[in-house]
Amino acid sequence: MKELIKVESHGVSGVGRAVYAAKDISKNETVIRSRQLKILPHRDKFSLELKGKHILIDQPGVLVNHSCQPNCYLVANQYNAYDFIALKEISAGEEITFDYETIESQVVGFNQCHCGSDLCRGAMNSQIPNLIEA
Repeated sequence: MKELIKVESHGVSGVGRAVYAAKDISKNETVIRSRQLKILPHRDKFSLELKGKHILIDQPGVLVNHSCQPNCYLVANQYNAYDFIALKEISAGEEITFDYETIESQVVGFNQCHCGSDLCRGAMNSQIPNLIEA
């Protein structure tokens, strides 16, 4: 799966690194299979919520950024972490994203959303229903 993606500096100052498609990816294809590194005592800006616990996952999954109009969704996997699955066809060079609010009961680390999508909600913790059963 690593040949599907590449990690590079994000074009927006202050964002750090991001994950991009290294080649075209088909809808429903597994883009990233992450593994749990550890369970954290509380949520932080890098943790993901899984079965009521806050976990830290390995790279590149931990580097995937938020979008209100994502191209991936998350499914719990056998490694006590998540698989990132393509919601749609993803073109080579396109940033890999998921909607943080689909798995988090509360997003921490930032309040304003700057994803730039046409469907941007503008703020985190907008109380959308969790879409993925964790």
